[in-house]
Amino acid sequence: MSKALSLLTFLALPALAFGQTLSSIGLPPTVPGTVAPTPPPLSIQFTNAGLTSLQYNGTEMLASGAPSLGWVGLIQPDGSWTSGANTPTSTTADTTNHVLTQQYAWGSVTYVYTTTPTALFADVTIRNTSATPMGMFIMQLAKIHFPSTPAEFDGSDPMVAWNMGNPSIIPTTFGTNKMVLTNEDVANPLMIGWPWPLDSEDTTFPLMVLTGQDSMYPSSYPYINRQVPAGGTLEFKLGFRFGAATDTNYALTSDLYQRFATTFPYTLAWTDHRPVAQLMLANQNGSYPTNPRCWFGDSTVDTTTPAGIAAFQQRVLAYADSAVAICKAENAQAAITWDIEGEQFPQAITYIGDPTLIDTLDPEMSGVVDAYFKKFTDAGIKVGMTIRPQQLVLSASNTEAVQQDVADPGALMLQKITYAYNRWGATVFYVDSNGAPDNPIDPKFFKEVTDALPGVLLIPEHSNMGYYAITAPYGQLNMGVTGTPANVLQAYPSAFSVFTISDGDVTDNMSTLAASVARGDALFFRGWFGASDNAQVEQIYQQAH
Repeated sequence: MSKALSLLTFLALPALAFGQTLSSIGLPPTVPGTVAPTPPPLSIQFTNAGLTSLQYNGTEMLASGAPSLGWVGLIQPDGSWTSGANTPTSTTADTTNHVLTQQYAWGSVTYVYTTTPTALFADVTIRNTSATPMGMFIMQLAKIHFPSTPAEFDGSDPMVAWNMGNPSIIPTTFGTNKMVLTNEDVANPLMIGWPWPLDSEDTTFPLMVLTGQDSMYPSSYPYINRQVPAGGTLEFKLGFRFGAATDTNYALTSDLYQRFATTFPYTLAWTDHRPVAQLMLANQNGSYPTNPRCWFGDSTVDTTTPAGIAAFQQRVLAYADSAVAICKAENAQAAITWDIEGEQFPQAITYIGDPTLIDTLDPEMSGVVDAYFKKFTDAGIKVGMTIRPQQLVLSASNTEAVQQDVADPGALMLQKITYAYNRWGATVFYVDSNGAPDNPIDPKFFKEVTDALPGVLLIPEHSNMGYYAITAPYGQLNMGVTGTPANVLQAYPSAFSVFTISDGDVTDNMSTLAASVARGDALFFRGWFGASDNAQVEQIYQQAH
């Protein structure tokens, strides 16, 4: 419009009396400049086919939103398993409320999708309306297409979690963004995650959810025992939480950490964080006819004659005197004897972990073990030993043995620990072979012990987050442990570890180690001889305090 025309238009407007507006005289009001609202970073589309789009910051992430069942296992009255129907007889969608329902011969599966500006949640309910229990299921909930290969994918290992001892938090970082897959239920086991890519570019992954065990997964993964009874339901809720690539997992899932800590509260009441001595009485470095349990790694030890046993027992007491002196020099709170039963059997069975067997398995130690431990307790040093959650089964000749798993390892550990507590006042225990590094036994078994004996400290070889609520897990500097993991401290700020620096790079990690000890972690040291790294333990504690 020309300036002249604009002026004529202005002059043509009627004059307004006091209190009049343009709208009151039949003309449209003036509209101030407005800014359109910013759309949320996350958006979805839901149609009669179900979830059809998932976008974050304008990038489409959904390769397929059609959920499907790969296998359903039904348990028959005779205990046999049969395959249940995995093809729905009908599918209905409520597009207003974002609800998809699939009907099956044995029941139904309902999927409810909700969103926040930065997250998508999928609530899934499996209803078994049949008269047959469902033993397991394998479900593909969706297929996700990442703009680039997730930084966390190493090319082979599945990115999965199973909600046992840890909250299921699976981060995937791509470009400037991050998505964290979560199981919003922190208590019930469920295998979820991205097991493998579906394309050569490693960018499209199926989201698999299952109970039981999938034969295509590593055999070390646990069996998820979570049945759906006849007439019963199984519910779970998964989250797709988005943020920037620079966001920490905790920043995106802090509520989940707190939910885990509330569900499994911190109950460990152990305030002494001074060093702990490791003591080894045996060394299986050969086969000794007169010393079958390899005491002191010395072929001259003779536990087959009265004179030899007497000499052995005097040597044990002298060993104790020396160890007590070293413990005093290191300001030790406790001394754990790793092999109080000797080392008669080969690796994997070497540490017996059952003090109740001393009188029958190690008669030469039986006559001196009480005096041995008394040397320490008289000096104000707490005592303990190795415990295993398995049952040692001996051959008739006591020359062969196996460690057998038991149905309730908590009850077995409690039996062993109670014996040691009552006989020697033992309160500090290293727990050996409590499962696999990535799949330790359920921490609930350790809680059985600490609930019954709250005054003991358990130091398990393997651990997950749940262990830190009730124990002080073991670690080794030479295996990368420099302190309690940061994610554990997000859930349990008072948690601590007990780890060894032996054979590790102390010099390059000195400041980190000192910070860990200052925060509450404790260190092991070798207490049966004047090890060179004992001075480094002293230095770390001095720097920490």
